[in-house]
Amino acid sequence: KEIITEGDLVADYFYIVQEGSFEIFVSEQEGETTQSAEGAAKGAESKYVSTVNRGGSFGELALLYLVPRAATVKAVADSVVWVIDRMNFKDILMKVSNQKIKEYTKYLDRVEILNALLAEEKKAVAQALIEMHFTRDEVILQQGE
Repeated sequence: KEIITEGDLVADYFYIVQEGSFEIFVSEQEGETTQSAEGAAKGAESKYVSTVNRGGSFGELALLYLVPRAATVKAVADSVVWVIDRMNFKDILMKVSNQKIKEYTKYLDRVEILNALLAEEKKAVAQALIEMHFTRDEVILQQGE
């Protein structure tokens, strides 16, 4: 059964797979992958792109960007999903974002060179930060680069 249809303008839920499996398909027209309502409406050939299993999720793009569904998602086995509606999904993301900004601001408060910045300026710096992860012994910065 299709749980999401590519090109659908009604996009109210984010899905988290508790049990089962789902295949994701996107429309293909003349050798190109389309991710538009027009491509889906013209009945373009669907191309398999991935499988989402237990613990996976799908449906976030249309909720975040107010665009038509970018793919068709079909259950390939009896499945159970959890759903989060658009409003709660965005609220959760905003809360997580605000928590990260507060955490980053605490780190910035300990950086001596930034002591002259006002609280709002530090917050702006915190919003611009991108968290990166490194493995042990990985070179982060090389002299002369």
